[in-house]
Amino acid sequence: MHAEAKHKAVTHKLHFFFHDVVSGRNATVAQIINPVKSPPTSTFLGMTNIMDDLLTEGPQPTSRPVGGAQGLYASSDSTEIAFLQIMNIVFTDGAYNDSALTVVGRNPTLHDVLEMPVVGDTAASFVSPAATRRRTPTPCPPTAKPSLSTTCM
Repeated sequence: MHAEAKHKAVTHKLHFFFHDVVSGRNATVAQIINPVKSPPTSTFLGMTNIMDDLLTEGPQPTSRPVGGAQGLYASSDSTEIAFLQIMNIVFTDGAYNDSALTVVGRNPTLHDVLEMPVVGDTAASFVSPAATRRRTPTPCPPTAKPSLSTTCM
């Protein structure tokens, strides 16, 4: 029997909120590379940011923290606002405490629904590959990114 055959299909559905604060005293994002053109294009082509975002159980930044998202995103499309996003989703509370998911993919920020692949994980309870799905809630609090429901299969 192959090692792969011993694993049962397990599905985890996690729902949490990103708080991506791009400016101000409590910013969680730092721009490390300016757009390639001056003045920048409407898509900010080339702009690259580093992030260390709070993840919470609810949509408000004061909701119970469940982890963080650390990584980078770079504007990589000259026709629409879309980023190449590379991030680790690190859980600091609950059943997945000290676990992480690595997500890499295209993030077209103005789309209502977005899916990006989970390319790795650190928890024995997760089995890659999987996908993340972001759905934009209405209304979205000004300091919160849309919720990101993560399903691992």
